[in-house]
Amino acid sequence: MDDAIDWAALTESAPLLAPVIRLVIEECAINARRHGGGSVMAVAMSDNVGRLTLTCEDNGQGPPDELTRGLGSKLFDEICSEHEGEWSLARHGDVTRFSMSVVYSSGVRRNVIP
Repeated sequence: MDDAIDWAALTESAPLLAPVIRLVIEECAINARRHGGGSVMAVAMSDNVGRLTLTCEDNGQGPPDELTRGLGSKLFDEICSEHEGEWSLARHGDVTRFSMSVVYSSGVRRNVIP
């Protein structure tokens, strides 16, 4: 897994959200491997004035046409509900892309991308 996140900056900027982001990344990695047969996953995050966007891309087969909502989907829904967010999972060419965008507030403003 290629992880392009500055965890120290994220923990300083959004201390309550950092462990949640780790959990989401772990769930994406497990799902990419278990359900999609993926062997490579790239992780990136952008910070845009109080909104964090996490993107996980893998080389797995992608979601089925009719996605079965399991524990991961419920987890993502709960996180988005708590943090005024949204998430999506789709196939783009040879890449399966998960994206989650959530709101956070902090007095500290730092870029979480190295």
